[in-house]
Formats: sequence, C-alpha cells, structure tokens
Amino acid sequence: MVRGQGLSPVGFFRLQEHGTTVAREVRAGLVTFLTMAYILFVNPQILSETGMPARDVAVATALAAALGSAVMGLWARYPFALAPGMGLNAYFAFGVVGALGISWQVGLTAVFLEGVLFVLLAGAGVRRAVLNAVPMSVKRAAMVGIGLFLAFVGLRNGGWVVDDPATLVALGDPSSVEALTAIGCLLVMVALTLRKVPGAILVGVVLGSGVLWAGGQAPLPEALWSLQVFPQETLLALDLSAVWTRDLLGAILA
Repeated sequence: MVRGQGLSPVGFFRLQEHGTTVAREVRAGLVTFLTMAYILFVNPQILSETGMPARDVAVATALAAALGSAVMGLWARYPFALAPGMGLNAYFAFGVVGALGISWQVGLTAVFLEGVLFVLLAGAGVRRAVLNAVPMSVKRAAMVGIGLFLAFVGLRNGGWVVDDPATLVALGDPSSVEALTAIGCLLVMVALTLRKVPGAILVGVVLGSGVLWAGGQAPLPEALWSLQVFPQETLLALDLSAVWTRDLLGAILA
C-alpha cells in the first residue's frame, strides 16, 4: 500500500476492492439521504401523538440517524444507513403508550432498557444466533413486507391512495398534479435505471420536486439552514415508576 493511502477515502473504504468510486458513493449517499429523509417529518408526527414535543423528536431523529450511519460507515465500513424504524415508532406510540395508558416518559424508559438488553445480547452473540435461526423464507418475506410498506407510503404521499372510512384505503385522484408527477417521476427513474444512467433515482427526485415547486403544489423551503435547539423536554426524561410491571416487561421483550 502506498504511504498515506489508508487515510484516503479510496484506501480507507477499499473502494477499488469493491469495484466502486468516490463519485459513485457520493451519488449513492445523496440518494439514500433523500429516500430516507421522510422520517424527519413522519417520526415526529407519530410520536407527538403521545405528548412528546415534535421539535425534540425531530432533532433526536436526525441525531440518531446521523450517529448510527456514521458508526456503520466509519467503524463497520458498510454502506448501510441506519435510522429509526417506521414500524417501531407506531408500536411505541399506539401499542405501548396508547394501549397501556402509560406516560411517554415511562415508555422511553422501556425503550432505553430494551436497548441496553439488545446491546448485551449482541455482544454475547445471542443476536447472531437468533438471526441465523430464522428461516430464509421468513427473512425474504420480511424484506418483501418492508418493500410493500414503503411502496404504500409512496402511493399515499403521491395521492394514489387515500383514507376511506369503509375500506380503510381507496383510490385517489389519478388526474391530480401530484399523482401524475409521482407516476411520471417513477417512470423516469425506471427508464434511466434500465439505461444504466448514474444517479437515475436522484434525477427523478429532483425532477419531481422542481415540477411541484414550479406549479405551487409544494411550498418552497423557508430556509436552507437553521440551527436547531438540542432536545430539552425529552433529554434523559426517564421514569422507572411503572417499568417493572407485567405489561411493560412484555413490551420490552417485544
């Protein structure tokens, strides 16, 4: 190895060994950020139903995703982005806090304890053993389920799926600007991907955003940069008073 090569991105991340380049990884990182940035809005919306301040949740969501992704990239050297799960937050808000009738402070304490337990299990190798024990068919089904969930989120945000009191979901207005823009950008992404155009997904995202901004269907950002206040009300807001009950122990294990 050439002296100093290990400190460069190419040497540190072994890009040549994996058959990739810095430019390609930068494009991939930007696309990954744009495709998962929706959690910055959805997560506070869901968790605020418990009474948690939405601003605190938004900042905590960003910090957790940034820290987790940085550790995965700089320590494990895997190109995986980590962020709060969109299923667990709903389980916390409606299945734990809502259904059990506890405060969000007690709920956060349960999450903290299960996180400590998870770290201990991972360090002892139990987590790997459990994952290896799960049949491959179940793992594939889980990936398909997550994909369908994300597709459903996209259809809903694109106006193709709307709420319905009788059937829960119904077809939206396919002739709306939002729906036509969504399906048009999706077709552009597919076409560019088939032609192996670099940054195909990024092109579709930028194109759709530009169309909606130009037409007034989506508001322009009020600012490109703003300094957020560190979480105040939710920082270390733990409550051990009701954690050791039967219901909470079940939630921690789940």
